[in-house]
Amino acid sequence: MKKFVNINTTMRNFTLIFVSVLASQFNSNIAQDESICEPFNCEASYTGDAARNFYGGIKTGNAYLGIIDLLMIINTEGLGLWKGGKVVLQVENTHGDIPSAQLTGDIQAFDNIENGHNTYLFLAYYQQQISNLSVTIGINDLNADFHVTENSCNLINSSFGIMSLAPLNLPVPIFQKTALSSVLRYDFSESFALQTGIYDGDPLSLDEDQYNLNHNIGRTEGYLNITEIQISQSISSLNGVIKIGYQYHNWTFSSLSDSTEQRTGNFGLYFLNDQDIINSGGEGLYLGTFFQFGWAPKDYNINPLYFGAGFNLSGFGQKHSNDILTFGVAHTCISDPVSDIAGSETAFELSYILQLHTKIAIQPDFQYILNPLAGGKKDAIVGMIRISLTG
Repeated sequence: MKKFVNINTTMRNFTLIFVSVLASQFNSNIAQDESICEPFNCEASYTGDAARNFYGGIKTGNAYLGIIDLLMIINTEGLGLWKGGKVVLQVENTHGDIPSAQLTGDIQAFDNIENGHNTYLFLAYYQQQISNLSVTIGINDLNADFHVTENSCNLINSSFGIMSLAPLNLPVPIFQKTALSSVLRYDFSESFALQTGIYDGDPLSLDEDQYNLNHNIGRTEGYLNITEIQISQSISSLNGVIKIGYQYHNWTFSSLSDSTEQRTGNFGLYFLNDQDIINSGGEGLYLGTFFQFGWAPKDYNINPLYFGAGFNLSGFGQKHSNDILTFGVAHTCISDPVSDIAGSETAFELSYILQLHTKIAIQPDFQYILNPLAGGKKDAIVGMIRISLTG
């Protein structure tokens, strides 16, 4: 049986830092609620996944992977300066195996923290809130603001965080590699909001920019623009939100069927929905659904079609009121004549979060991956346990 990956010296040092910060968080009086407006809000978290591919894919075997997050938020009002401003700084360390590449061969990446051994700057931006207008400038994660469905966020497959249509077709600044950006959001009312962002069009990779400190703006990088409309509604205490988005990159793209045929600019459209079905309020029974749909022109995009759906259930009585059961299906269609990857890949995921403490959770997770497209020879059956610690 394959052994879990050994932790190297760098990992041990970061673990010591994490444990020290986490221990201080348990005993500190630093406010975790930004509304209190303390000058500094700090958080440390660790997520570790022990996974096994039981059948199919590339080969059966075990994997371990983890991520340390160190986050600091500096509030300008708390410092006695102006209102509505904050600086966000986040550093990450990822470590462990890369199971999609080593075991399952799925193209959607069944584990959303897979990143090998890296330590890097993840976020460094300034945000200013002025009435209903929010302005964010700096190194940021596109997926923090766009392509988000709340009822799918507890699932581990990467497509439930951001649909595969975005990262497979365009160079988008998301985990692991963020980029310089400017994001504007305006809430016209409680039920209607518009947000748009411009991002560095070439975020590179951590192989090219190991610590995520090399950021340039110029014509060669191009730009990525994404715009999203959000429409919210509430009927009998059942809330719902619809998001309609458009993404555009200004690079020159070649046709997949004929490399001599090129055009300037490439785009995609997406539709998202979160909807309450049962909402008893407080720690009572809650059932919510999510839906994802994405489309892009198939002549210039290897992932022209994607859809996902599922539900989120919580409130299982007094002893398990904070536990969460989530199920999702992610279906992506791929057509790439150059690499001979074609067909569709579908991931079915069932996940349960057992909240042992306000800061400790265990998450058993099961995934069935139908027709893994990135090298998997057979349907893959994956099981894992995620441990989450927050401070």
